Amino acid sequence: MDWNLIFQFTNISRTHATIVYRNGAFAIVDNNATNGTNVNGVAVPAGKERALTGNKTIRLADEEFLFRA
Repeated sequence: MDWNLIFQFTNISRTHATIVYRNGAFAIVDNNATNGTNVNGVAVPAGKERALTGNKTIRLADEEFLFRA
């Protein structure tokens, strides 16, 4: 299952981060983004994965999004 979200923000690249669904759970992976990826205020290290459960605030550069699963 693939979804693509298109944002028109100049500070978020086309490959900033990836949300994956594996084994019944969601996670976000930072794809070495210049402007960073955060989940609930905690940085996701480049190339690493962070679990997304319940209501989480995802910050890509200066933009915030609410993830609900």
